Amino acid sequence: MKLTIKERYARKFAEVASHIQKYSRDSTFNLAMKYLSFKEKENEEVLKLQNAQWLIFMLIKISSASQGVLKMNETDFERICNKLFKLQNHLIDVDPNNILLQFRPLIYQQLLLRRNIPEFLTSLARQCKVLGGNEFYESSFHSITKVGVASYFTIWLNIIVQATNKTDDGPIEINLVDLLYKVQKVVSMHEVVNFFVFFGIRYADLPKFFKQYSGSLGTPEDYYYDTPLKKKPFLLLNGKIYVFSEKLLLSCFPLLLIQTLKDAKVDNAKGQFGLDIEKYLGELLSQTPLNVLNEDEIKIIYRNNKIPILGAKVTDFAINCKNIVLVESKAIEQTDWLKVNTDPVELKKRLDQDFIKAVIQAEKCAMFLSTTPEFSGRDFKAIIVTYDDFGISTAASIKQLIGVDIEEEIRKECNGECPIPLGNVVYIPISDFEALCVAIRRDLISLDELIAECFDDQSFNAGMSLRKALTDRCGFDVYRHADELLTSDDSFINQLLKFNRSGLALNIQNPQGLISLYNDVRYSIDYWSQTISNTTEYVLDKKS
Repeated sequence: MKLTIKERYARKFAEVASHIQKYSRDSTFNLAMKYLSFKEKENEEVLKLQNAQWLIFMLIKISSASQGVLKMNETDFERICNKLFKLQNHLIDVDPNNILLQFRPLIYQQLLLRRNIPEFLTSLARQCKVLGGNEFYESSFHSITKVGVASYFTIWLNIIVQATNKTDDGPIEINLVDLLYKVQKVVSMHEVVNFFVFFGIRYADLPKFFKQYSGSLGTPEDYYYDTPLKKKPFLLLNGKIYVFSEKLLLSCFPLLLIQTLKDAKVDNAKGQFGLDIEKYLGELLSQTPLNVLNEDEIKIIYRNNKIPILGAKVTDFAINCKNIVLVESKAIEQTDWLKVNTDPVELKKRLDQDFIKAVIQAEKCAMFLSTTPEFSGRDFKAIIVTYDDFGISTAASIKQLIGVDIEEEIRKECNGECPIPLGNVVYIPISDFEALCVAIRRDLISLDELIAECFDDQSFNAGMSLRKALTDRCGFDVYRHADELLTSDDSFINQLLKFNRSGLALNIQNPQGLISLYNDVRYSIDYWSQTISNTTEYVLDKKS
């Protein structure tokens, strides 16, 4: 009897896991931390495992429950990581009719660990712009973590400066004295404690932490899931604070705050975030010379032309150039489920809500606008901006991905027409949209020329991505200059940068006071992380 993919994988996984659990948890963890802390150096070939940290995080998770006594050495470590890598040989039963769908999890399993320092800083500035100074996020986030949003960003900025300035290959330790010295004027010490208690984890608590995710162990889905440590990127050990890896630190930050709100099921968090991202995109467009209509202005055109507003689809923005470019914001981010699922029916259910809905919204808006004198006879394109990169380039690629002919659904909604060819409806992450606005603002590109180059099914799916077209036409990495749109005239971000200047207006006037504060904070982190690990409810507050 032929085994199914899941059965075949489960059998092989059990063999590897059994082998791992012969070794002591301590010896495995020590080697894992050693490999995670290797620092890439210019013009130097790094260890292959450095580029496959997801394997090391998987090893940490499996070994956390180990009762073994053997001491693992480096040869054992590399051999086991190779065994973990080869598990993927048992994950895919290639269907020649839909190879893209089958290989999709393999392609995206390492995305979490691919971000770099410029992307981190851009993400920090973006989140300050969207979330900073907003009472909804400040109060909601504080109620969960006992850390304010402004304090959260300030702490992160200082941590990332420390972590990325490291030059040796040892574990990355957070210099708590330096952190306190720089933030204690503007961040409550209770918040520093709460930050590391909430986003850190004691070594002793790793088995209990990973046990929450044990239900998926031995499944193909688990192999592709991001490490759960993306929610707890700081290790609390022997009174010190370590970073599991620089790559994890850089990569978990962009979605950590929003994910924390969602995990806590904060009322209307998704809806509020969507509105704020839409507003943010409008601010980016307003800094360009483009002729942009917002949603309210599109609705006025509808009214003036007797198009009923109720039930009519309106996009967030319409850019009036040679082509009419409709822009729709969908503040959705990548999830484990979306990355690993290869069931077309299930994917269709999930994609309907945002991806496909956005396409139909743009198509209907194009249909209605094309009936008006202002837009009659014009060519329409559409950009759907997502918060994260989903690897879906155009609406046409959805059919390739899940095998669903969304053009048929569009025709049902649009009087038998498909006003915008599916190859001209493109999905881009918000970072691409920021770079696009920078390039247009600097007059480095023409939006019409870019559209002619990128917005059709053949060229876009053949590799002429928006990112490549932007960097080729601009002659430099315009993505590294996106912060000029983010930080200009923004008091919250400028304050944050000001706060980060070392020793500015210190509350503490002598070294003894700083050392005393350091000891108090370190003791509090140890005490509360141990206390909370033995309870089911997070109770630390400002008065504790």
